Amino acid sequence: MRQNDEPAFPIGPVPATALGDQEADPTKQLWATGMTLRDWFAATIIGAMVADPNGKTPKFEQLAALAYNAADAMLAERAK
Repeated sequence: MRQNDEPAFPIGPVPATALGDQEADPTKQLWATGMTLRDWFAATIIGAMVADPNGKTPKFEQLAALAYNAADAMLAERAK
């Protein structure tokens, strides 16, 4: 697993049937990973950027790029 693919909120192991696949082998254990830590960081950051008290909100494409750049920097710092 690459560092930026690390799950933000892993849950498991749980039976495969607990994740909604009722035809799965009930003895098979899976991890529910949800969003990645990189996505979580970016979503948290973008929320703060949209709440600009000056009311000057950049275009969403700019916000997304800035948020993921910041998330990548956070992951890099975390890896030190």
